[in-house]
Parts: sequence; C-alpha cells; structure tokens
Amino acid sequence: MQLPAGQKLLRVEGKEIRTWEIESGSAAVSAASSTGKASQPAGGTPALLGEQILVVDLLKGIPLNWRLTIETEKVLDALPADVAVETPHALDVKRENGLIALRGAEELALSVESASGLERVDAEEFGRMVADKAGNLSSVFRFSNPEFALHVRAGSIQPEIEAVARNNFRVSAEQVSLSALMNYTIKRAGVFTLKVALPDGYRVERVSGNNILQQAEHAGSETGAPQRILEVTLKERTSGTCTLDIELARDFKELPKSLDIAGAHPLDTAKLTGFVAVSAEPGVAVKTESFDGLTEIPAVSLPDYATVAGAGSVLAYKFISSAPKSAPEWKLGVTTENVAAWVRAEIVNTFTLTETLVSGRALVRYDIANAPVKELRVRVPAEFKNVEIAGANIRSRKQSGDVWRVELQNPTRGFYTLTVTWDEPRAGKARALELTGISADGVERETGLLAISAKAPLQVSESGAADLQRVDAGDFPDWAGSLDNAMALAYRYVRPGYRLTLDVRRFDEAEVLQALVDSARFTSVVADDGQMMTEMSLSVRNNGRQFLEIALPAGARVWSAFVADQPVRPSLRDGKLLLPIESSGADDGAMTVELTYVGTNAFPRDRGSIGFASPKFDVPLKNARWDVYLPPDYDYQNFSGTMTREIAPAPETLSSSFSSLDYSLMEQAKKASAKVEVDRDVSEARRQLAGGNMREASATFNRAKTRLYADKKEDGDVQQLEKDLQTAQASNLINAQNEFVTRNAGEIATDGKISTQQVQPSGGLNDNAAAGQQWMKLQQAQEIVTAKVQPLRVNLPVRGLHFAFTQVLQTESGRPMTIQLFTASTKAVSWPMRGLTAIGAFLMLWALVAILSRLTLRADRA
Repeated sequence: MQLPAGQKLLRVEGKEIRTWEIESGSAAVSAASSTGKASQPAGGTPALLGEQILVVDLLKGIPLNWRLTIETEKVLDALPADVAVETPHALDVKRENGLIALRGAEELALSVESASGLERVDAEEFGRMVADKAGNLSSVFRFSNPEFALHVRAGSIQPEIEAVARNNFRVSAEQVSLSALMNYTIKRAGVFTLKVALPDGYRVERVSGNNILQQAEHAGSETGAPQRILEVTLKERTSGTCTLDIELARDFKELPKSLDIAGAHPLDTAKLTGFVAVSAEPGVAVKTESFDGLTEIPAVSLPDYATVAGAGSVLAYKFISSAPKSAPEWKLGVTTENVAAWVRAEIVNTFTLTETLVSGRALVRYDIANAPVKELRVRVPAEFKNVEIAGANIRSRKQSGDVWRVELQNPTRGFYTLTVTWDEPRAGKARALELTGISADGVERETGLLAISAKAPLQVSESGAADLQRVDAGDFPDWAGSLDNAMALAYRYVRPGYRLTLDVRRFDEAEVLQALVDSARFTSVVADDGQMMTEMSLSVRNNGRQFLEIALPAGARVWSAFVADQPVRPSLRDGKLLLPIESSGADDGAMTVELTYVGTNAFPRDRGSIGFASPKFDVPLKNARWDVYLPPDYDYQNFSGTMTREIAPAPETLSSSFSSLDYSLMEQAKKASAKVEVDRDVSEARRQLAGGNMREASATFNRAKTRLYADKKEDGDVQQLEKDLQTAQASNLINAQNEFVTRNAGEIATDGKISTQQVQPSGGLNDNAAAGQQWMKLQQAQEIVTAKVQPLRVNLPVRGLHFAFTQVLQTESGRPMTIQLFTASTKAVSWPMRGLTAIGAFLMLWALVAILSRLTLRADRA
C-alpha cells in the first residue's frame, strides 16, 4: 500500500497478518503479530512517513475478499485551514475504486473547496460498504481512478445566538428602575460567556439567570464609541435556551420633565427581537415624547404583560428591525409629570369620662389615592395631655403647635390607620363639658364618628350639638373594633368644625349588701331563777365582709363559738363580738356560725311581764326562728314583740328535769349528725383531690378531722383520705424539687442557652415515702406554731314548756328581735283568794256547828 506523505500511521488491522513493514528511502519499520493485528510499530511511536510503502506479510494466501484497515493522522495548522485530502492506494492491482467520506469533529465545520475525479453519492451508500455505520457525514464521494483530487476547508463552528430582549422601565419620583430580561436561544455550538451592553447612568443592582458563575463589567468600543459591557461567565458550555435577568436603577434628585429611555442590549446575536415597556409609580404620569426604531403596540401584546399590568397605564413598544447590531438602534423619549396625592380621612373618636379625667382614643383611617405620601398630619387640641401616636412603619413624630407631623419609613398608598390616645383632666365638678376630638390636617375631606362613654357614677346627656347627627352602634365600621358596652351617646359628622356640649351628672353610689344572715335559729332554755342559756345558729352569705359583728344582750357571756364548724375565739370591739367570716365564693354557698351564750333575766316568782331580746347584728337578717323553753309551773299569755308566735294546739311540755339519759340521747344524735358531715366532707375532699385542688382538699380534710369528737376512734375514711393527701403532696414535692434542680443545674452551652442534657439531681426526693415523711414533718411544724382553740360543744338542757316564735325579715342592722309575754305562777295564791278561803272555811264551820246543835237539841227532846 502506498501511504500519503506527511501522515502518521496509527493502526493496521486485518486477518491472517503475519508481519507488516514500511519501506522508506533510508530505513524500514516493521511489526509482527501472531493475532493478525498490529497497532503501531514496536517502540510505541508512530512513524513519520514520506513517500513510503506499507508491506503486509500474510500467514497464507489471501481469500477472494479480504479487508485491510489502515488508520493515519495528519496535524493541521491553525484554523481555518485548506486541506488536500489524500488516501492510501493499493499497489500492484489492476483496478482501484472506492468511496471517500468527510466527517468533521463536534465543533469543526468542513466545506468542499474543489473535487476532481470524484462523484458525490448518498451517505447511506457509504454506510452499506463499511462494517460500522458512521453517522454525521458531511459529504461522500465515489472514485473510479486513484488519480483524483479533493480539497476541503476546515474551520471552527461559530454559535448562532437568537435573543428576545425585554426592557421594562418603571419611573418613580426619585428613581428610574430597569428590569432587563434576556431570553437566549443558542444553536450549533455552546457558549461560555454572554455579553450585554448596558445603558449609561444606570447602576447594576442584581444579575440572575441560569448557570451563572460570575459577572464583570468593563469598558468596550465595539461601535467605535465607549460602551459599558457586562460580561457574564457561565459555569459550563451552554446551548439551547438560557435566561439572563438584570436589574438596574438610576436615581434623580428631581425627576426631569423630559426623560430619555435607554435599555440593555444583548451582543453577538444573529437575531434580536425586543420589547420596551414604560410604566410609572403612583404619583408620576408619563407620556410618549418621541421614539425611533420602535413601533408602539398594545400593552397586552407584551410577553410579560401579567408582570407589568399591575403598574397601571403602560407604554409598550416593539423593535422594528431584528438584524443583529452592536448597539441599540432604537431611541425613546418620554415626558414626566408629578401627580398630587388625594387624601381622605375618616376618624372614630372615642371619649371615656370619669370623675376626674377624660380619656380619648382616635382611629384616623386615611384613604390615599393618585400618589403615595410619606408624611401625615394630625391636629390635636393643645389641652390634650399624654398624647401617643402609633401606626405601622413610623419613622418620626414632630409637634408644631397643635399639629403633629408623622413621617413614615416609606411612602404609602391606599388605606393607612393611625391610632392616637390622649387624656384631659376635668376641671372641678363642672357639669358642662365641651368635647373636641382629633382631626386630620391637610386632607381633601374628613368625616368621622364620636362615641361617648361614662363610667359609674356619671351620667351624660346632650346639652348642645352643632353639625352632628345621632347614630347607634351599628353605624360604626368594622375597622373601628369593638365598642365600649358603657357607650351612652354616638354621633356622626360630615365635616370638621362640629361642636358638642354635654351635661355630666354624678349620682351617689348605692350601698351594696355585703353580707346577709340567710337564716337564724335561736334555742333558749329559761330556768326558774331567770338564768337563760341560748344556742344560736346562723347561715351567713358573705360577699366582702371580714367580720360579723354581734352585740349580745346585757350581761350575757359567750361559752362557745364556731364558724364553718371550726372553733374560733371571738374578739371584742366596743363591747361587741367580732367573728371572722370568709367569702362565700363563686358558688354563693352559705357558711354556718354557731354561738352559745348564757345570761340572766328578771323572771317573776308569782306573776308579771317578761321580755327576751336577741343579739344585734350589723347585717340584715331573714327567716328567723326562736324556740323558747319556759318553766312549766306558770301560765303564759299576752304574747307580743317583733316576733310572731307560732299557733299550736297546746304548748309542748317536756320533762321538768334533764337527766343523764336525756344528755346521752342528745349526744348520740349530735355524733350521728357529725358523722354525716364528716362523710360529706370526705367525699368533697376526694372530689377536689381528683381535680388537682390540693389546697381546697387539705382545708376540707382538716374540717372533717376537726368534726370528729376526741373520744371517738379515728374514722377509716378520714385516715385513708389523709394517706391519699400525703401521697399527692409527696408527689408534688418531688416534682417541684426536680423541676427546680432541672432549671438551675443545667449545663450552659457556649451560646448561653441551657443544654438539653440536664444534670440529674443527686439529692432529689426520688422516694415517695421520704417525701411523705418530709411533708408530715412540715405539717407538724405548722401545727406546733399554730395556736389551737379547743372546741367547747354544749348540749342545751332542753326542758319546760316549748314556745316557737318567727320573724320573716329584719332589714335594720343593730336592732334586736324581741318577745314580750305575761306569766303567772300556778302554785302561788293571792290575798283575795286567801280571804275568800277563810270566809268559806268559817261558813262551813258555822254550818257544821249549827247542824251539830240541831242534832243535840233533838236528842235532848227525845
């Protein structure tokens, strides 16, 4: 085989090859392989060939069809380059024909400059001739004579970039912002960088897009004039679609009346389509002044109309030419105009009147249209004190006379609400009061509402109103919030300058009943010598009193006192007893007050009037009943007094003596009643314990324990309740100590926070028994330092005639209930009776003597 000059032999491949060698003018290079394949000469370096011949020695004679594969390589100069295509030719053959296929690399473009002795054929024909079908063939030729000539030109493939540029301008009073969005379509070959020409005077705020590595700005002169070039480097070679978003801004001290619009321009493009949109912030109006290289289109035709539609009116344009240029060909000028803001205010003034102060709260709701504002003004009367103004995004508050200027962080538009609070002292006790509220300054229109509330004991009424209309609570808007339930008057005004004068009156507060004796039961036993023992039982409802004041009858002495079944030691003040009482609580339950006292009454020996007076209370009383047991050897009549006697067929007469059997029976009845109360307290304590109310459960348990008599054995339910309380208190003690240790013994991390891994308390109460013992010791210590009042229960020695008296109501405090009656002894005899008895005895004696005399005379006669 004759090899082309200047090519390197890379590979020789064929069947039944024994050896192959290259014959040259000065030396021969050979290689042998037992497998019939040879890749390169021994030594690993391909041979540089001149006019050389490849000689292949076979193991045996060649068959009818035999294939030899030769791969060579030739280094080209810098691209683009003109290359003469040369192929190896077989020697010592009668005829040679074949196919030549041209295929370029991925980024290499081939073009046929000239071809002689060749015939262009279809690429599929070449695929049928070779074993492996090769794709991406640019040209295929057939030759029938090895003396052909083929010249091709090789060059790099240049990318083809198409771009759609969208320049969206937004004009405000102090700035023009530009959002330039470039949508690229990259064909043929990928790119590593994208270039965009930037307009003068704008600063780059942000660059974002797909696969961006970095961006840099530099000066260029592609058009011959200085130009700002933004070069964006991509992370990798990019082809297909790519997006580049550039945010730019330009500031102005004062917005010019005429503004030239210049946008961003993508460079190195084969085709460019562009759109320009100009919109204005609220407060600025723009109009087209001139344009060149653009055609005006409806705003809805913009590709990103949904994005710019929220800006209000939009000026939209499209590029006329799509030919690639190194600088923008279009020009656009607009005129600008500042639009004044239109501000409306609606104010809800709320006044709250007390005896010494008028406090106010105003909600000023602004409706800002046309243009945003950065400063709002509120007019506050000079007599208002402690003025506070609150709202969203407030930068500063400045007072100038009665006008407050509120500067915001950013200009605002739409609805904005300020909250103003103030107070004004009331001058003395003047009844006439003129009200003036907060008003808005510098607004086109102001309307509002007034709400006046008065705290007890004040009452307000209208004495004069100008430019005001009465309304009710339903006319207030939802943004005003909830109104005070004590609102007395409400008005609406449609313009500022109203006048409102009120008549403020003060009413004396009605005295509230703080305590009431719901029922009272008195039981008194009177002895023959006038001594009287009384047992009093009261059911008291208390709503704020600390003591119940009781004035006993003159000469009476207290034997025992119990409040809520707990013994108490009454104190004295001005000769009156003070019994401590607690509030009835939320359930409005009544507490019991028991008092036993003794006194002396002047009881007549024969006959006479006698009176009984109850103790005096400092609270009203109702449903009173007094059971009186009087000596049986007397006749009682002429009942009177404040209490009414219950009419019965005959007064009940009890035994004249009070024996030990009677005492025993009464004691058993009281113990049975106490057992019922103890069981009730135990049940209530268990319910409170189940609900977690340890304090109430302990108090109920202590009351149940106190009710047990000293000579009675411990109740099993009470003992079990005490154990349950001890267990619950021990558990609470353990939890409290562990929580304290956990909060104060945790590891402090480097950032100052407590670590989640807390230190396990070494001395904590982890044993319920130990905690229970500690709680018992604590209870015992408290019982030692607490002075105990030993209860003195007295069983009234009930005997004699029973009379019952009732009184429905006693509204006057400090006034006793009284009973008056007349009594006469049934054993004593009067002086007239004694005379009549003597006369009767004398007459009987005289009659007896007369009868005896007659009998004696008759006997003598006989």
